[in-house]
Amino acid sequence: MKMKGILATTHLDAHGTRLAKEALEDMAAQINSDSVPGVGSEHDILIPPQGKVISASVVRMRDGEYALEGEQEIISPSRLSRVILPKGDIGYIDRYDDRRPFKDKYEETPEQNEISVDMVNFDSEKSAQEFITTIEQIENQKAALLIRKSLIPDPEIIFRLSDEAIKWFLATKAAKLLGNRISDDIAEDLHRLYKNIRDASINYAALCLPKNRPITHVVVISGKPTVECVIRTTDPVVFAEAVETNKLIEVIDSADEYHKKFKAQKIQFVYSEDKKAWAFNYLLTIEGSVVGSEIATKKRNKVIQMNRNKLKR
Repeated sequence: MKMKGILATTHLDAHGTRLAKEALEDMAAQINSDSVPGVGSEHDILIPPQGKVISASVVRMRDGEYALEGEQEIISPSRLSRVILPKGDIGYIDRYDDRRPFKDKYEETPEQNEISVDMVNFDSEKSAQEFITTIEQIENQKAALLIRKSLIPDPEIIFRLSDEAIKWFLATKAAKLLGNRISDDIAEDLHRLYKNIRDASINYAALCLPKNRPITHVVVISGKPTVECVIRTTDPVVFAEAVETNKLIEVIDSADEYHKKFKAQKIQFVYSEDKKAWAFNYLLTIEGSVVGSEIATKKRNKVIQMNRNKLKR
């Protein structure tokens, strides 16, 4: 299904900020390029894209402001095909008319380990700045900001591993495959990285708002494909268990299997507190398709149906 609508304007938003016309023009140029943005679900990164934004243009509105008008291709259940995933589970693949790949926001690997948070999830600018200062006091680590349009979105913290840190994991993976022991230096580096990530998550849990909501933790390992590990929990101890070195290496091994079968651009895994294990959620292919687990696909289809029902009212 294809539909048109306004994606953004130069009007003042709920956060007291406004986009410049030039920003809208830049967004239109990106949409009309050789890769396209996905249509998300209210900042819930665990739900696969509902579709793609396939074209856009900037138009002048009646009040003199400017709008970014876009056309979206929303996936239909009739365009889904059943597939067998590498572990033998059932999954589903989307087939779009537009075959361009999705934009990869993690395409570039940061030079330092990067921790991103949203300023609106702190009770004050001072509290947010104290957290950022704590992050940047650690060697080879920097802070970045998430920009989300919800008034007070659920807390989210993203850990993007540096190129050097990724090499430590790959070296450990190779040593494990060959039955060799990793060097003391790499073992020490990985332990320090783990401690820094764990401490940042504990510190964030103590400061972030709203207090009664689970925190979405994301660990990003950029590459071909990019691996995105997501755990949603109120307990930073559970997060610490999930990102132990051996568990992340198991995720990287699993990602290799999915990449070989589907030519993945990005693969997302989600952590189960009950099973204490990572599981495949969905992936994006280099040919612009989405492959989802049965659970993820059902959740996404439910969101699409809810949105269609709203349009009929």
